[in-house]
Parts: sequence; C-alpha cells; structure tokens
Amino acid sequence: MSNPNSYFGELYLQLCEHIKTNISEIRWIDQDFGQLEEFDLRPEVSFPCVLVDFPDAEFEELSQLSQTGDVLISFRLGFAPFSSANNLSPTNVKIKALEYYNLEQKLYETIQGFTTDFTTPLIRKKATSEKRQDALRVRVLTFTTSYQDDSAIEQPISQSAVLSFDLQ
Repeated sequence: MSNPNSYFGELYLQLCEHIKTNISEIRWIDQDFGQLEEFDLRPEVSFPCVLVDFPDAEFEELSQLSQTGDVLISFRLGFAPFSSANNLSPTNVKIKALEYYNLEQKLYETIQGFTTDFTTPLIRKKATSEKRQDALRVRVLTFTTSYQDDSAIEQPISQSAVLSFDLQ
C-alpha cells in the first residue's frame, strides 16, 4: 500500500482503477456521499455510475495491538431513467430497458475474487434494488473482505505519552 495507515483509501483507489480498466461502460466512479439523493434537477454524476462506500467494519483483536478487520463494501450502480420492460413493450425496448442487469453482472464478475496484497478476495454477499421516489434505477451490490491491521504495532509509544507515578 502507498499509505499503510489508510487501508480504506488505498482499497478505494485500487477498486476504482480495477473497475475503470475492466468496465468501459461505467462513466463515473466515486465515493458515495449521497450524490443520488441530494440534487435538484439531476445528480452530479454521469450515468451509469458506481458509488463506493465502506458502510461497516468489525475488528477483532489478535495480539499485541494487531487486529483483523471484516469489511463490508457497497457498490451502488446508478442508472438514468430507463425504458419500460412491460409485456406490451417491443422486444428491442425490453432488452434496452433491462441492460442494467448486464452491467450489474459485469460489475459482479469484475469485483468477485478481486484481491490486493493487503486484503482477502472480495466475495459478494448481497444484491438489492433501492426503492426510490424518482426515476433513477439503483442496484446495490455488497461484498465482504478482510485484512490484518498491524499499523498500531508499528507506531512506537512516545515518551510524552508514558505516565509515571511517584508513590512516595
């Protein structure tokens, strides 16, 4: 990693590069700061987009300040308003309307098993659709991974942090 104290930052950068390299159809990759919720006319993204977040991480102590972390990673796939795939639509319209499933599958295939030199392979745990009040289509893929964080061990304790007590 380029910055051993920033696991999430380094993992985010590597995921973005991996998605950008393997899925040319994705036009926007960013951290998820609620871009698909807070907008007046249109979100400040290009569609289709992928918004990445680390919504949860649980840690377990190993020994001597070393921990293992189990991390959830969410990938929100956002699509502009889409055509109808109802039974009365022409076949070519239905195919176009359902194209987001193909892109979701491509994202799954790209991320499933992805690994770095500091994390275990990513494994898909969940895929859901968001119920929305607007016309956007949003699918969320959730993956898990884990890593060992030894960064606290590598930091020597400064003398100013050591308390001494005079018991006289």
